[in-house]
Amino acid sequence: MDHAITDYIKHQRRVLIGERTAERLKMVLGSATTRSRITRASSRGRTSAKADLKMIEVSSLEVHRGDWARRQTDRRSRRDVLERIPPEVAGDIHDTGLVPQAGSPC
Repeated sequence: MDHAITDYIKHQRRVLIGERTAERLKMVLGSATTRSRITRASSRGRTSAKADLKMIEVSSLEVHRGDWARRQTDRRSRRDVLERIPPEVAGDIHDTGLVPQAGSPC
């Protein structure tokens, strides 16, 4: 999720933030669902063009949008894998889920 936040801020705001900043924004503003009340947090990052430091205000909605894109990619990847496996394996996964058996290296 931290990587999704850094990518979103980089592409939408043209500001580069580090992993610790993304982690802090996730902890302060993160939510799996959109909130009825939008909260904000200030953060500092480098502008991608000049490498100058810039103070930005990030909203909980932006953090949610950044993670939403990551979740959509994950869903598409899972769907693509499930479309390629034999139907009987897909049925087993549907019935039992993806749970490693006792003693397996997973």
